[in-house]
Amino acid sequence: MCNATGRPPVNQPLALPAEERSPPGEAGSREDFRHVHLSSHLLRKFWTSEKKAILLFHRRLENELQREVSLEETLACWEHEAGIRWRRAKMRIDGQRQLEEIERHKYFVSQRLGYDVGWEFAALDWVRYHADPWRRWWEEQPAACPRMEQEVAARSL
Repeated sequence: MCNATGRPPVNQPLALPAEERSPPGEAGSREDFRHVHLSSHLLRKFWTSEKKAILLFHRRLENELQREVSLEETLACWEHEAGIRWRRAKMRIDGQRQLEEIERHKYFVSQRLGYDVGWEFAALDWVRYHADPWRRWWEEQPAACPRMEQEVAARSL
């Protein structure tokens, strides 16, 4: 997590006001937090999978610091530290999955036409007609969100 010198100043959390929020540990508190934070203007620039990872990171940061942490503070720590590793892992996973999809597309197009269309044609065709909807679908899948625990384990080896 962010070290004491690299941590931004503590701001008020962006969760619901105290009178409207369930105490930590009670049912509903996590959902309230998630709803308020997912709709925050600060998260608009992130893909769905990264928003989920940021919320998990927020929870880990609060557990480590044993206090409430604002979304601004979480994002500063995310951008400074965990987000970089997470994005690298995400790019690796996304690239592998897209290559698998292109190979699958090549197989089906070749079967339909009765001859091998070649990888380059299949890749261009997949990008042109299938990449955008596939990426939107992929972002909603749990597998699209790399687990940070795996990143920490990989770094320690």
